[in-house]
Amino acid sequence: MEVAGGLNHDGEEVSPPTVEQEEDSSGPAIMTGESVDIDLEGGGDEEPQATSGGGTAEQAPVPDAPQTSGADAASPPKEGGGGLGLNRKTSAQLFESFDDNSGGDTDLDIIVKDPKKHSDGTFSMSYVGYTVNTTTKRKVPQYFAAAELSVLRRYSDFIWVREQIIKEFPGHVIPPMPPKHGLSQVDKFDPLFLEVRRRGLERFIRRIAMHPVLSFSSSLRLFLESKAHEFATLKKERERSLMDAIGESALKLTTKMMVKIPLDSRFVATRAHVDGLEQAMRKLEAGTLESAEIGIRLCGANSEMSASLRKLAESETELAALLTSMQETFDQQPKEIKSFTQALGQHVLETARDYQLYCESIRDLLDRRDAVERDSHLLVQLLEEKRRERDQVTSDDQKMSVGAITGTKPEAVKEEKLNSIDAEIKDLQRSVNKCHDYCELTTSTVVADVESWNIRKAEDTLKMFKGLADAKVAYLNSMLGKWDAVLAHQ
Repeated sequence: MEVAGGLNHDGEEVSPPTVEQEEDSSGPAIMTGESVDIDLEGGGDEEPQATSGGGTAEQAPVPDAPQTSGADAASPPKEGGGGLGLNRKTSAQLFESFDDNSGGDTDLDIIVKDPKKHSDGTFSMSYVGYTVNTTTKRKVPQYFAAAELSVLRRYSDFIWVREQIIKEFPGHVIPPMPPKHGLSQVDKFDPLFLEVRRRGLERFIRRIAMHPVLSFSSSLRLFLESKAHEFATLKKERERSLMDAIGESALKLTTKMMVKIPLDSRFVATRAHVDGLEQAMRKLEAGTLESAEIGIRLCGANSEMSASLRKLAESETELAALLTSMQETFDQQPKEIKSFTQALGQHVLETARDYQLYCESIRDLLDRRDAVERDSHLLVQLLEEKRRERDQVTSDDQKMSVGAITGTKPEAVKEEKLNSIDAEIKDLQRSVNKCHDYCELTTSTVVADVESWNIRKAEDTLKMFKGLADAKVAYLNSMLGKWDAVLAHQ
């Protein structure tokens, strides 16, 4: 089976399609003025039933356009950028590229909405279903059954499509899923939790849709258009049929033998960069939660101040107008604090958590690349051992061989052994060449995709802090206006 772009399962390079990438505009918003929600995901791993739209998905044809452009095109490694150098935009260019109301043009737009509790009418557990609406400009029916699609999917279906895409495109950065938490930690039917998870699932699937290669995954097509009963059947078939690119035999050998591979300085630097990024994002998350808790305590302090001013205004009649104005300002301040706290969650907290998960995705990608290189080195070792075996047979007269002892001429025994070994060497050499080429292609794909991810990370980080700065300015301007009104009473 051939996949759209990257590498297919025979280790052959497939040109990716040209697709415009859009900025993920599904802005996160997680915190409220009364409490801080820490869990991004959780609960619900049962199969949805009723869906609409779609039909049996088939392998989508690969567009003719052979090249990607911009950040997604592979380029020679350069210094910086987390170990895999980037042609970075300037900060000014990045800021100018942001628009809160648009995410760029795309030919595949996906919205996840309406998380609802469902039951199939049996004694099985209830589950949460999410409506997944897709609008596409891609040709129908070559790519999709219709230009507009709507299906009902559950959390486990999102997990499935991610796992399948990893198998289809092992050399690419696969966006992370919002994590699943145990039911003891969170009520999976809580409206706030469901909204948080919905946003996380939408960001995940939209990032897949915006990728110029991953968006042509046949598994993604199944996910977006298949009806419930078809999807359940197709999932089982796909899980049985989709094989790893190198093959099971080499992978089994790899698990039995610890093969050391040379360290690639680019990926060593990338791992170090990712480790540092994860630590920084954890600290950012902790700082954001602490700021939110301070805001909550400040709301309580403002309420106490308001009550004190109200009593003071009753006794100090000459200052009643001023004190009442101040009291009203303190009454209004919790609302502004809550609004800013929500913006803190929207622009910082979910982004920090997303990129902690992304760090794990990058490490998984590098581990997959290392596994491919390890298979390549293993095959080389097996080839060298088989050549040494041939040299031993060549230098031995075979007079003491089992065949010679049982009556076969030593020359015939030797010729038979050499023919057998030569055939094995030929097969191994073919496998070595194929695996080496696959390893080179995987490495180049990883380099290009990590470069693209680094650029997107820079954009997301700038967008995060720009949103935070805008929210802070709005909060301060609002409070400034209220306190100016207080001073007008003097």
